[in-house]
This record gives sequence, structure tokens and C-alpha cells, in this order.
Amino acid sequence: MSILRKKTATDESKAPDIRIRKSGKKKRIILIIVLILLVLIAIFAFRGCKSEPTANIQTKTATVIRDSLEITLSGSGTIEANEQREITALVKGDITSDFFEKNDIVKKDDPLYQFDVSDMETSIQKAEDALEKAQRNHNKNMEDMSKLVITSPVSGVVSETHVSKGDDVANGTPVLTVQDNTKMILSIEFNESDRSALYIGAPATVHLEGSATTYGGTVERISTGSVTNSRGATVMKVDIAVSGINTLTPGVSATAICNGVACNTAGTFDYNKVQIVKSEISGTVDVLNFKVGDSVRQGEVVAKLSSSSLEDALFDSKMSVQDAKLSLKNLQDTLEDYTIKAPIDGTVIEKNVKAGDKLDSSTATSAMAIIADMSVIKFTLAVDELDITKVKMNQKATITADALENETFTGYVSEISSVGTTTNGVTTYPVTIIIDNPEGLIPGMNVEATIITQSAEDALLIPATALNRGNTVWVKADSKSAKNGKKVESKQKANDKSFEGYVQIEVETGLSNDSYVEITSGLSEGDEILITTVVVNSEFDPAKMMQGGGMPAGAPRGGMPGGGNRGNMGGGTR
Repeated sequence: MSILRKKTATDESKAPDIRIRKSGKKKRIILIIVLILLVLIAIFAFRGCKSEPTANIQTKTATVIRDSLEITLSGSGTIEANEQREITALVKGDITSDFFEKNDIVKKDDPLYQFDVSDMETSIQKAEDALEKAQRNHNKNMEDMSKLVITSPVSGVVSETHVSKGDDVANGTPVLTVQDNTKMILSIEFNESDRSALYIGAPATVHLEGSATTYGGTVERISTGSVTNSRGATVMKVDIAVSGINTLTPGVSATAICNGVACNTAGTFDYNKVQIVKSEISGTVDVLNFKVGDSVRQGEVVAKLSSSSLEDALFDSKMSVQDAKLSLKNLQDTLEDYTIKAPIDGTVIEKNVKAGDKLDSSTATSAMAIIADMSVIKFTLAVDELDITKVKMNQKATITADALENETFTGYVSEISSVGTTTNGVTTYPVTIIIDNPEGLIPGMNVEATIITQSAEDALLIPATALNRGNTVWVKADSKSAKNGKKVESKQKANDKSFEGYVQIEVETGLSNDSYVEITSGLSEGDEILITTVVVNSEFDPAKMMQGGGMPAGAPRGGMPGGGNRGNMGGGTR
């Protein structure tokens, strides 16, 4: 507001002085104002030269589909047979035969090669002879050792001892005498003319001379010839045994009647047998078990001898037998090496030696052939430590081979090693995959494998780019899912006609990979949804956008969709 006032004469008279003083001050004010205006003009000019950054939202539609989703890990490996063996020789010499060709299928223990064994057979024969000789010597020493224990050959009474404990005895030295008194033998004469009435085992009645005592006896021997006795009669000698009569003694006279026939003259009794027990080996008497008058049974030990020289000889002969057996066994085992057999069932994939070749020191250790068990074909992947927990036994895998274009094989995880290998700070774990249909694959081929770590069958899927922050999706407003779903208000919708006819709703997600996300709740198959893309110009200022409230509502969120589980080595739908 201006305040006007009337001029006076006084004012008129003083005006020149006032104008002069105000003129200098006014110039300074005008200069300041001009400077301010120039600064303001410069600022506005600078701002006018820079265009305002813009961010546009582009949209396109997609449809909720139903399909299978797989999460995968990928890697490479080299084909191996289930088992592979190199055939090498433990011996050297001429190969007389071979029994197979390359690509033949062989069974375990099938003969493959035969070496010349003539020299080896000669060596074995000599070893067998040496063993037999050593065994005979050892058997003799064992027999001699058994003779150090002396037993009675008969039952009876010890009538005399010939050695004492501690005596050194030689082979054949008498040790004691045993009289067999279990029965007494009456030697008596019968007329030759009565031979037909007598026979072995015939009963007899024995009469002691000068006594009315009689004993029963049995004919044990009848002489086959006859003699003339002191009476001039032709007689035969007959032995009659009388058992269990302890009162009889040698020299007692008696007569006998056998089968109604009487003897020609009287005879005398004697012991059944008088046995002198002798040493059969040299040694020292360590034990003497019986004295004169002691009863002894047949087979009972009467004395024991010792002999250090015999014990040494027995030990040496035992060692000789063992050495001879080992030598023979080593030769026999070596003979088996002259016939080379297949160590496994499999296919001959390489044959380097044939009949007629000769192996020497320089070639004996080389592979004569290679057999591979092709019944199971496998390979090993090195899986990163970050992914190893995703791998499980029997998970399916698809395999391709560089050498077999346009062919795909299937397999499964058969082994997961818990022993890792660390290189440059990164640890990997071996995972073995067995191929189901390995026809055409051979050991050494390089293959690529994709392991299916997770999968969802018959799942509702949307493009990964259709999922927004907070697990929200733009869906057609007139769809059942939009009507029943939990709506999310968006400022962008009010400002952008691209979103007309769509509402933003929350969904629940399952598995996901780089391309698709599984929807477990909130959408239905066939729903029409929006995919939003932010497009910015070259002057886009992120700081200004953040001052303006951040990314436009509904724009795709960074990273993987919330709630998903993606594989780090690829993936996709089938």
C-alpha cells in the first residue's frame, strides 16, 4: 500500500537537496535489484534447459495357465562304466591261447589268456617230490616219538624189571617181564589115532595128578604133525587152556579127557605167555610205573622215555614239511596265474595282446585288455556347496551327450557324497547319476545333466514378471478371482488409464524359476492378468523419483518373486 501526502512550500524549497541525496542510494538499490534479477534469470534459465525426468508404465496382458514347473541344477561330467578293469599279467612268458575278441561279452572267471606252463609243471612236480620226502621223514620221527611211551602187549603180572628210572637205554633193551596168568596152558599128548575126535574149541576135562581136583578147559591148539614119544607111541601135541584158576602154577602135572578120548601121557601147565617188554627206541627212563608182582593190563603204560635229540629231529622235520607245503602251494598258486580269467562280467572294450605274443619285463604290467561292466552307466557331477542340500537321492535327471546330438537320456541320483573338495575357497560335492537307457553311450563321453530338484505337477502358473511387490497381481476386474480376492489399493491406477478394468489382489506363491511362478491361492486358470514394465527416459533422476514417493505403484519388484524357490542353475516348465 502507498501513503500519499500533500506537497508543501517547504518541500518545494528543500527538493533539490533531497533529490541529490536520494539519487545515490537509489542507484545502489537498483544495482542490487538488477543483480538479484540476473541470478533469478540464470536459475530459471538453467532449470528451463533441463527437462523433467519421466517414468512411463507399459503394460501387456497374460493368461494364468496350468502346467508343470521344475526347479533344476545343471552340470557336466564324463561317462563311466559301473566297473572297469584292466587285465594285466602277474607272470611273464609265451601266450599260447586267447579266448575272446574285442566287443565280446564275457562272464566272471571266463578264461581270457593261457600262458605256456611246461616249466611251471616241472617245478611243481619237484616240489611235490620234496614234500613227500619231508613228510616221510617227519612221519618216521613221529613214530619214533610214540615209541618213547612203552606199553604192555599182554595182561599179566610183572615178574621182573630190568631197568631203573634215569637209566639210558638203547633200542631193544629189556625193560620188564610180564607173565600172562589170565589162563594156564596144559601141553599134553594124544594118540594120533584119536585125531578125528579132537578139534579146536573142543571142551576138555583136566585132572590134576595126585589130586581129585578137576578143571574145565578148551582145546586151543592141535599139532598138524605127529611124533613118537618115549613109550614108542605115535602122538600129537595138544594145548588145553584153563582160565581163571589162580592156584595153578607152571610145572603142575595133569591129564585130560577130550570128547571121550583120553590123553596118552600126562602133561604140565605153563603160563599162557611170558612177555619181555623191550624199548624200541633209545632214550632215558623218565617213568617206571610197575614193580615186580604188580598186575598190568594189556596196553597199559609201563614206562616213559625221553630223548632231546629225537625232539629236535621231530621239530626240524615238522618245519621241513611246512616249508615244502608252502613252496608247493606258491607254485600251484602261481600256476593259476598262467591262466588269466575275467575278473567281472562285462564287455571287452580293448584288446592289446593276442595268442603268440610274449610278455617280458617291459610289457608284463601293461594292460592286455580292458573289460567294462556296461550294465550300469554313470557319471559324476561336482555340485556347489550352496546347492548340495537341494539334491536328494533318486531325483530325476535329463542327460545330453556332445557325441550324440539330438538324443536325450534319463537318469537318477544314486549317490551323494558327504566328502567335498575345496578349490579357491569353493567347496563342491560329488553327485553320482545312473543313466536309465545308456544305449549308445560309452565310457569317456562328455555329457550335460540337468537334475530336477523340485517340481510341481498340474500347477497354476503366471509369468515371473507379472508378480509385483507384496505378492500382488493385476487381474481383470470382472473375473471371479478379482471379486473374491483380497484387493490392494494402488495410487497408480488412478493416474494411469493402462490399469483401467483391472484390480490388484494378493496371491500366495509356491515354486518359481526364472520364467514362471506357481500360484497356490488367489487366481484361477484362464484369468487375464497384467504384466507391467517401467520405461524411463535418458534424463531420469532416481533421486527425484524417490523424493516423489518411490517407484510407481504396481511396478515389478526387484529380484525373485516373493515366496518362490528358484534353482540357481536354470529351470523352466515342461
